[in-house]
Amino acid sequence: MDEQKTESAQGPVKKETALFTCSSCGGDLAFDPQSQVLKCPFCGSSEQVDVEMRAIEDRDFDSAESAASVNWGSVKKVFHCNNCGAESIIDGNSTAQYCAFCGSSHIVKYEDAAGIAPEGLIPFKVAKSTAEQNFNQWINKRRFAPGALKTTYRKQNISGAYIPFWAYSCVTESSYTAEAGTHYYETERKAVKKDGKTQMVDQKVKKTSWQRTSGNFRERFRDILVNASKQLKSSVLARVEPFKLEELVPYAPGFLAGFLAEKYSVSLEKGWDEAKKKVDSDIESGIREQINADEVRGLSVNTRYNNKRYKHLLLPVWISSYTFNNKIYHFMVNGQTGKVSGESPVSAGKVIGLIAAIVAVIAIIVLLVR
Repeated sequence: MDEQKTESAQGPVKKETALFTCSSCGGDLAFDPQSQVLKCPFCGSSEQVDVEMRAIEDRDFDSAESAASVNWGSVKKVFHCNNCGAESIIDGNSTAQYCAFCGSSHIVKYEDAAGIAPEGLIPFKVAKSTAEQNFNQWINKRRFAPGALKTTYRKQNISGAYIPFWAYSCVTESSYTAEAGTHYYETERKAVKKDGKTQMVDQKVKKTSWQRTSGNFRERFRDILVNASKQLKSSVLARVEPFKLEELVPYAPGFLAGFLAEKYSVSLEKGWDEAKKKVDSDIESGIREQINADEVRGLSVNTRYNNKRYKHLLLPVWISSYTFNNKIYHFMVNGQTGKVSGESPVSAGKVIGLIAAIVAVIAIIVLLVR
């Protein structure tokens, strides 16, 4: 066993860390999504993942820098991609040959810590073979993708990667002022033209009565998810959601055996800025509902964010990439549900060809009906 130093109140102590090797043949074990155990690819032996049965707890946001755990429970290496900048965390007995986020082989070992350890994760449920099958079906339906895409992508590796997310919780206390509008109707006599003649008719006209209003609004927010990866666009990730968060389990290093985890590139503080936007939007909607008026205008809100908490979570994705015209396109398969999405370049030649074909068909129809 390798050893890793951790700090305690009594000073540095040594803690054994796991390198997942087969007790039968000495090969490297890998987590198997189908059986949910560690399995040896050489002799077929298996072992249970050692999971500590505990609650997945929030941690205090304000003391994160001083109190956050950076112990991932096993030896980890950080690899940096010189092409796209992604930083990947893998087991200490593994090596990285290419970058899962751009396919580049220009990667180097990075002498840096893995960062705040995750509190929980969703283990992979979809096997690599299933992910590849789902991926192939999806990519073959891209009618306007360049022909090179459908041949070159088969040469690209598909990698199992845990994507980092921050999950924020807080209790908010808001005070607000606004104007509440109540609709009412008055009958007004108006001139209208009918059959070329002007007539005076009675019409109901909607009007609004405005009154100043103020009040307080309190809300509790749980697990506001924020993508902590700069490599994968939130818009692309959103298309393989949802993840079933009820299947979260306490983090255990065995789940990462044979997979990689992206090191978060969105800081805890920057992530909170994004979560706060979602919180503020929900607060405004709640206040408008509480005012219960036909219209609300001039809403001004002052909010205190109390008991801010966070969790670092890892969510599973099978990922591949394709470079076209110097741009990286990502393709993803949800490692929990198998849902596929991604970005696909468009072949100008295929689009022009389709337009030309449509024009030709129209021309033939016109000639036939003459």
